[in-house]
Amino acid sequence: MNPFDDPDGTFLVLANDEGQHSLWPAFAEVVPIGEDHPFKREAAAGEPEEGEPMERPPTIVNLRGVREVEREHGPSPFLERDLGRAAGSERTGMSWVRLPPGRMGWPPHCHSAEEEIFVVLEGEGTLLLGDEEHALRSGHVVGRPPGTRVAHAYRAGNPGLTYLAYGTREPNDIAFYPRSNKVYFRGVGLMTRLENLDYWDGEPEEHRPA
Repeated sequence: MNPFDDPDGTFLVLANDEGQHSLWPAFAEVVPIGEDHPFKREAAAGEPEEGEPMERPPTIVNLRGVREVEREHGPSPFLERDLGRAAGSERTGMSWVRLPPGRMGWPPHCHSAEEEIFVVLEGEGTLLLGDEEHALRSGHVVGRPPGTRVAHAYRAGNPGLTYLAYGTREPNDIAFYPRSNKVYFRGVGLMTRLENLDYWDGEPEEHRPA
C-alpha cells in the first residue's frame, strides 16, 4: 500500500495495488504489515516487567474479611457485617445483613434526619411499611427518605433474606419505634419514652383554634 497526503493534510490516503483507497487520520502512524509494524515491535519487547503488588489501602475491604456479628434481638440471631466502619467511612454507613427464615431484623422504626437505601442481594422476604406489607426478592431496592413518619422493618421469607443497608450518619437524627413508643436520640445515645401529647395540650382555651 502506498500512503500519500490529501491536499489539506487532514487524512492519509492509502492506495493498494488494485487502486482501492482508504482514509486514515493524519496523526495516525501507518505502517504496512510486513515491515516494522508496531505489533511486531510489541511482540519482540516481550512480557512487561511486574513489580511487587502494593499493599491494599485501609479504605478497601473485602466483604468476607469483615467481622460477622450476631445480633440477638429475638429468639434467633441474625448476622451483620459493618462494611462502612471497616472501610473507614465517617459520614455514611453500609452494612451487610442476613436474616434467617421467618426472622425480623431491627424492629419497625423511622428516622427524622437519616436517609436509608436497602438492596436485596439474596432470598426473599417482606418489607413492613407502616400498616402495609410488600414482598421483596433479590434485586429489589428500597429507599427510605428521612422525615416520613412511616416506620419500616424487614422480615425474611423461607429462604432467608440477605441485603445491604446504606444510611447517612446524621448526629441530629432521632429514631422513633412506634410498637414500643421508644425515642432514640442517636447523637447522644439516649433511648427513652416520651408522653405523646396533643399540640395544644396545656395551652389556655382562649389560645386554641376554634
